[in-house]
Formats: sequence, C-alpha cells, structure tokens
Amino acid sequence: MPPDSATRSVTPFAQLKALETRARAVIAGAGGAASATLREWSGLAFRVGHQSYLTERENIREVLMPPALTPVPGAKLWLVGVANVGGQIIPVTDLSAFAGGPPIALMRLTRLVRVNHERNPVGLLVDEVRGFRPVRESVRVPTVRDDLLQAWVRGSYRLDDLLYQHLDLRALIESTAFLDAAAG
Repeated sequence: MPPDSATRSVTPFAQLKALETRARAVIAGAGGAASATLREWSGLAFRVGHQSYLTERENIREVLMPPALTPVPGAKLWLVGVANVGGQIIPVTDLSAFAGGPPIALMRLTRLVRVNHERNPVGLLVDEVRGFRPVRESVRVPTVRDDLLQAWVRGSYRLDDLLYQHLDLRALIESTAFLDAAAG
C-alpha cells in the first residue's frame, strides 16, 4: 500500500532540509557582530623562525618531509631548489630566507608545505608544522606590525596561548616579489 502524502513529507531528507532552513534563518537573524563570532575556518599552523603563522586549509595540498633538492643556477638564495614531489617538479622556497631572515636549517621538525595553487605549484620550507587548527573570528586580535612577511599578513589570532599571524599564501605566491626569483 503506497504511503500517503503526510508520511512522504516527513522523510529524513525533508527533516534535514527543514533543520538547515531554520539554522540559516537563526544565523541570518543574528547579524553583525554575533554572526562574526560564529564564523570559523580551518587553518594550518606553522612556524618560521620565532613567528607563528596560520593559512587557510584549502591553500595546502600536502605537508611532507623535505625531499632531495636540485639547486637552480642563477636563482635568488631563498629559492633553494626544485624537487620531484609526487611526479611533479616544483620550486622550493625557504620562507625564512625569502622574508629576509636566516635560512632554515634542515632539522627533525622542518617540513615542506606544498601549496595548493593551480598556476603556481610551489613548496615552502618551514621550521615546524603544528597541524590544522579551528580558527574562530572571536579570537582575532590586533595585528603585530613587526613581522617579516607583514605585506601578506591579514590579521592575527590567539590560539593555544600563542599569537598566530594569518598569512595569505595565495597573495604571497602571486606577488611580484615572490615570482621574481632570478638573482641579479
């Protein structure tokens, strides 16, 4: 016997759809500052020198141990070489040296952060990766202005009792300063 129309309207999908509609209405009704504190994103936390950074999860393709590097003749010192990563040859940049700091020493915690970018696949050497962190807008604090990568910092957040600079990796790797890797 076919179900009647009242039974069909209470399917699990219909219940989820109604719940989603109510949740969206509540968030939209909160407006302004209340909805800003509800916003949350996922970021990769990492360290370069004494500075801690965050970048959006979607900017990261993978994090791995630094592979063998082949030097690039005529390149600036911060372009430390190219590497074969998953069958793709990518340039590898020492993020500390790029920012004017000392070169990153390859240690136990050093990682290569492979950036997820359609036109400019690149690997960034960092001193340490601290993993993915949920970031709420409610923990945003005033930006510190003494950072070596300040041109690409989009704010600061206090997480785990540490101050993290929000680094816009897309803007960084699309910048003229980053793309101009030829020495001379």
